[in-house]
Amino acid sequence: MKTNLKQSLMATAAAGVLALGMAAEAKADVLAFGRQEITGAIVTKGVGGQLAPADIVVLGGGNSGNTSATLNAGADNENSGTVTGSVILPLSCVGACAGGKGGAYEDLFTPAGGGPSFSRADAALSGSLLAPSSVSASVVGETRLSGDNTGTSSANTGTTTGFTFVALAATTLTLSFSATLDLRADLTTAELLPGQSASVTSTFQVSLSEDGVGQLFLWKPDGSVNANIVGGTEGLDDVNLNDLREQVIPGGSNNTGTLAGSFSATTSFSLVPGRTYTLQIAQTMATNATSIPEPASLALLGVGLLGLGVMRRRRMIEAA
Repeated sequence: MKTNLKQSLMATAAAGVLALGMAAEAKADVLAFGRQEITGAIVTKGVGGQLAPADIVVLGGGNSGNTSATLNAGADNENSGTVTGSVILPLSCVGACAGGKGGAYEDLFTPAGGGPSFSRADAALSGSLLAPSSVSASVVGETRLSGDNTGTSSANTGTTTGFTFVALAATTLTLSFSATLDLRADLTTAELLPGQSASVTSTFQVSLSEDGVGQLFLWKPDGSVNANIVGGTEGLDDVNLNDLREQVIPGGSNNTGTLAGSFSATTSFSLVPGRTYTLQIAQTMATNATSIPEPASLALLGVGLLGLGVMRRRRMIEAA
């Protein structure tokens, strides 16, 4: 009986070594990254070049931005409110943030690379749509769950620019700009881990509404001319700025690569002098990473159950 007990204990120990080996190998890396940058955004009239303050009566408006980052129970949020000048938001970051606010990830609009788990979001916006200026706006989100870290991580960021005005002359309006987009959803582990996923969502839209009437113009560039516009026509639409990338298959990536293009769209109607309008541009970026406890954790649970079984058997032998 002692020999059988010894063999059982040895089997349990072997199972424990196997489980620990699985724990050492079953590492998970989940990455979601998104960057959208807008440059040179202006509004021009049907005749006479860029829309200027002298062409309208500006009633209000400005720029705003917001960022938020979460990693399991941790959270960090920033909101600029509406300002008339530039929006340079402090970094929102939770986890291994390379120095936190003011650190290496501050104003970093490229992937931070490998390393411990973190979630970060940042945004910047400057300029005006009216002559002699132009608008530049950038948003970036990045979430990573690395190694044995499990749970959820997300980053959300956005900027808005616009103004409310009274038209002084009948004219169509054309909005034009350039943009760069980079979306990445990666699962670098080679094992099938149910519940593990990475996703990134980019949005961009331009709207023009008339006071008392409602929305007259809505444009969401999607890389296909005149496919996603109401109340106007597109001249250029080179890249889908309203895109979703998601990865749920281990060892794979769902990425756009770095895309760049030009964009323009013109209203199909003219402004009516004396009427009040609101023009607004909004962009957002959202990243999410999820990782469940890995199979190694289940193996370790199995070792515990085996150990309980051996103890129970030993007690039965001793009582015999």
